Amino acid sequence: MLRTVTQQTGTIEAALDKLLEVKHIHSFVKNYNPCALFRILDDRNLELVFKACDERNLRYINITYQDFDMSDLCDDANPYDVIINKFKITEGIDLKRCHVIYMDSKPQNEATVVQIIGRGRRNALFWRDDIDILSPSLSDFLTETRRCYVFYNVPETEISVNSNGELSYTLCDTISIESLRP
Repeated sequence: MLRTVTQQTGTIEAALDKLLEVKHIHSFVKNYNPCALFRILDDRNLELVFKACDERNLRYINITYQDFDMSDLCDDANPYDVIINKFKITEGIDLKRCHVIYMDSKPQNEATVVQIIGRGRRNALFWRDDIDILSPSLSDFLTETRRCYVFYNVPETEISVNSNGELSYTLCDTISIESLRP
């Protein structure tokens, strides 16, 4: 699973540009709107996200302070491209259409990191009846649709991989492939 997670430091703009690439790759799939989750703890970054989304014609919603029905966001065809939040994305949402994650802060424990990355690892196309994602003719698309992109804009972030290209550590010093195996 983690071999399909691309983690990197990056800006709000870089994450949104990646989302546009992902949307282009998935454009032939009917009623499917790939999205990004933005975990924004620094309120100063909210206006930057809003502006960057507007510049790219991406629809966004900030559910941090709203009483919002999360199941509506989970629908494959939901029109929101970017979902902005502080904490709700870590658990309790099965957002299978998520392909891009952006974080502007360092989670305090490995469970939070695993939960956040898990939002981008639930590929909706495996559960749909209208596309045979395992068809040999879609093998390249399968490789692309399994990818998850995680962007960190955290100064103390160190991302490293082992010799197989697997994630070794993310924002938490203690998270590793070994600790995720169970």
